[in-house]
Amino acid sequence: MFDFYERRKFRRILYSNGALVVLLVITIVLSRGVYNIYIKERETTRITAEKEAKLKSLAKREAALSTELNRLATDRGVEEELRQKYDVAKPGEHVIVLVEPPKDNQQPTTNNSGGIWNWFLNLFR
Repeated sequence: MFDFYERRKFRRILYSNGALVVLLVITIVLSRGVYNIYIKERETTRITAEKEAKLKSLAKREAALSTELNRLATDRGVEEELRQKYDVAKPGEHVIVLVEPPKDNQQPTTNNSGGIWNWFLNLFR
């Protein structure tokens, strides 16, 4: 019989308002900690995605630079680069530089002869 009263007393204490408030406070504190960890995990995931994208772009750049470096390692590649950047020629060759004529962006000049009547009509054009 004593065991029955002990259980009843334990349940009464466990289901009391004070115990429920204590359990609620513990739940809120633990939930707040879980939420903070969740926020940090989301931030870490975002940063990781950014770093992976940057790593991919750097890998592409490395491939392009290594291709360019391999091209410049040959005599033909060096010659192409020199000819492209500077106007040079081998002995016996001639360099022709084509220059486009300057573009005239000026407005046609008006003829001021004609007197006051043409001046008056030009005001409305």
